Amino acid sequence: MSTNTENLEKALLLHQNNNLKEAEILYKDLLENDSENLNLMYFYSLLLLQTSRGNDTIGYLKKILERNPEGQLLIDCYNLLGETYLNQN
Repeated sequence: MSTNTENLEKALLLHQNNNLKEAEILYKDLLENDSENLNLMYFYSLLLLQTSRGNDTIGYLKKILERNPEGQLLIDCYNLLGETYLNQN
């Protein structure tokens, strides 16, 4: 298993266990090395929303949508984008 895969799994576990600061550190590190990973960008967007950074969440989601995701990721992005806009009002 590659280090990036291990770090992503660790970041997701931290995120799921609400260790958001530690998860964010790993997400950012992973994004530095794999800035086009749409799933990684999506997970980071979730974390941004959970930490009340709606504008940043919207920015990441727009980056994902510009890359034309397909399937469930496309649906999840639009759902999270709508949730983000609702939370800003």
